[in-house]
Amino acid sequence: EKGIDAAKIMAEMLATMETGRLDENTTSNFSHLWSKTCEAMNVVCDHAILRGEMRSRSGEKLDRYEAYFQSHCREIAEKRGARVEFKRENTFLPFFIPEDSEMIQIVTESLKEMGIEPQINGGGGGMDGNIFNQKGITCVGIATGYFKNHSTEEYLHLDDFYHAGELVARIIEGLHKYAKYKIKTGHVKLIELGIRAPIIKRKKNMNSKNNSPIILSNFLQK
Repeated sequence: EKGIDAAKIMAEMLATMETGRLDENTTSNFSHLWSKTCEAMNVVCDHAILRGEMRSRSGEKLDRYEAYFQSHCREIAEKRGARVEFKRENTFLPFFIPEDSEMIQIVTESLKEMGIEPQINGGGGGMDGNIFNQKGITCVGIATGYFKNHSTEEYLHLDDFYHAGELVARIIEGLHKYAKYKIKTGHVKLIELGIRAPIIKRKKNMNSKNNSPIILSNFLQK
């Protein structure tokens, strides 16, 4: 009863922190909470861990949220006599592809051939395309007919899902025609299938006083 309760401090931090939808393209979420204290229930928790993520298409907004996150956690830790540490991990870097790019033109024309009006939007997820674009291979992501993904209400329109397969075949044909044209004109450039948003992961950790570490981890995605 006289110790510093790391779990309670972590709960206070999370309960008073701005999370969820922060603006039109920025979110934060903390879904991993646990303690490294032994399983015994007759001890005060001396080491608690919180891990989560932040996503945004704006690096500036990520930096602002990270500064807010650290300041918020430090203030509560100091008030409760705890020690806090932060760790950050970048996972997916952002990218932007202009609507007049060769890749998007091939995709949109393929959609129009199928009688589908293309919609070009930014996103907040991470995919292989982030890695490809980072390596210099143009890549955009294409929706496959799912809605409310990563929720308990996720569902899929099968017709749209099947159309996604047809679209891939048409894009391959379009890329083939494009490649033949480029080779014929002496211009060759590597392009792949692929538009999605940035994700940067940042981990943060927290520790308490008298050798009672609290680790607070926060993944920030950009």
